[in-house]
Amino acid sequence: MSDRPELASAVESFLEHLAPRRSPNTLRSYRVDLLQLIQVGEGAWPLAPDDVRAYLRKVGGTSKTRARKLSALRSFVRYAIRLGWLETDPTAGIEAPIRRQSLPAVLTQDQAAAIFTSPGPITDP
Repeated sequence: MSDRPELASAVESFLEHLAPRRSPNTLRSYRVDLLQLIQVGEGAWPLAPDDVRAYLRKVGGTSKTRARKLSALRSFVRYAIRLGWLETDPTAGIEAPIRRQSLPAVLTQDQAAAIFTSPGPITDP
């Protein structure tokens, strides 16, 4: 395994690596998410699956937010593995939260009837 930098330095290296490939908003979100990881885990490194779960429980918020944080962390972990800073993926057994999707609004019977009784488009023969 390569010499592993401090977690904060590893995060900065990862963000610099992403800079040419990601939008400023994505980089800002990843930075916030990964800095929260450092705070919650008190800079513990290497990461363990329990560290990841604790992080997501503590700062997760909504399921959409937890999914984004997990995505940022997975990207960082892939980078760290590629550079030899991690041997295993602590996010591997963690499933992304289920995002509930609402059903589309439906027409009332009167609205549906109005569509069928309205004149259609005028076409030239």
